[in-house]
Amino acid sequence: MKRVLTIGLSVLLLAIAGMAQAKTGEQLLQRFVSDVKTFEANFTQQVFGEDGKLSQTTNGALMLSRPGKFKWNYALPYPQEIIADGKNLWIHDVELEQVTVKPITEILTSTPFALLTSETALRENFILEEIGNIKGLTWVRLRPLVVDTDFTGVEIGLDNMAVKVMFLYDQFGQKTVIEFKDVKTNHRIPTKTYQFKPPKGVDVIGEPS
Repeated sequence: MKRVLTIGLSVLLLAIAGMAQAKTGEQLLQRFVSDVKTFEANFTQQVFGEDGKLSQTTNGALMLSRPGKFKWNYALPYPQEIIADGKNLWIHDVELEQVTVKPITEILTSTPFALLTSETALRENFILEEIGNIKGLTWVRLRPLVVDTDFTGVEIGLDNMAVKVMFLYDQFGQKTVIEFKDVKTNHRIPTKTYQFKPPKGVDVIGEPS
């Protein structure tokens, strides 16, 4: 009987220790923001309309370096590059032969891009709500403090290492789901990765800072 009680007590103590070590969604996300300096992953992106029906699926690769630099390469179905070089955001639509450029300060504040590239404390730009653990990921919901943005909120699923899934909700009732795979963190990424020069012959809309 004493052995059974001892085993039961040991199991209980281990469970309590595990609960004490468990991280909240905010803690994991803040650790991602503060500790992960570079992030690489392949991704699949799905867009669902206001009616909940899937309207678009794309895939590609992402690289980012804090602060303020990233490169999204969309491979299928339409090639596109989105590059932040620390000063400007470049959007290169390959099929349209068109490049749009804006100062990065006009884009990143209180947006999902800020979550991935900023080093700022999260609560300076977002209201955070804990969702809990779902299918092995810890989830947190963020709502922007700035009201004049295109998106109304984002839900992020994390493991102990990095962001794995993002749900983005916009003003039009659409939901965008981005799943990251083959994730690598804190690997060296050459600075030239984020350099962009518009190809010859393309239309350039906007002015770089």
